[in-house]
Amino acid sequence: SPIAFLPAILILLLPAFKIDLTKAMVASLATAILIAVFVQGVPIGQTLLYCIAGYTSPSEGLGAILNGGGLRSMAEVLVILVISCGYSRIFTETHMLDAVQDKITSISRKIGRFNVLMLLSFATCGLFCNQTIATLMCNDLMGKPYRDMGADGTELAVDMGNSTLVSVFLVPWTIGAIVPLQFLGVTFAGAMPYAFLVYLIPLYFLVVNEIKRRRALGKGDL
Repeated sequence: SPIAFLPAILILLLPAFKIDLTKAMVASLATAILIAVFVQGVPIGQTLLYCIAGYTSPSEGLGAILNGGGLRSMAEVLVILVISCGYSRIFTETHMLDAVQDKITSISRKIGRFNVLMLLSFATCGLFCNQTIATLMCNDLMGKPYRDMGADGTELAVDMGNSTLVSVFLVPWTIGAIVPLQFLGVTFAGAMPYAFLVYLIPLYFLVVNEIKRRRALGKGDL
């Protein structure tokens, strides 16, 4: 039924009208449960089980793409987030990273902060093999350098979205690359020529930010 598109429409539309994302997610989830029970005829008990344990398609082939989800699948990510955020807080409160951040600031002034962020993205993704930890580490390491160079948290978030969050798929041994490749049954080398978004986004913003940096230097600004 076309009404099954409603949960997806809500999660895209409500934030566009400045509705809090948490409320949008709750509205989408509640709508999805109602549609499953009253439109698709799934028993309420089975629907709630899907919410906890995830969905398993009764058909093979393309239907298997829908398999997964549920709270249980998020348990590992939740543990990683809790531990990573704990370390992040420790680094911030104890100022353990101050010397490293000062060095990063110095390098960023020479070659550009986005270039440094891109290098750190590859390094942290390759070391931790995980997008979540890499994101938190890049935020910890680059937060102070960005502030020292007159940029705010919004600019750092945008730059990380154009570097850390996509560069993880360019490191073959990360979870973000291994899982989808194994699911689709293709090799890293076979998939990369078609993964335009993964490498065109960083390349584009490397060029754009380098142009901006050179123009700023020409005006005597950082």
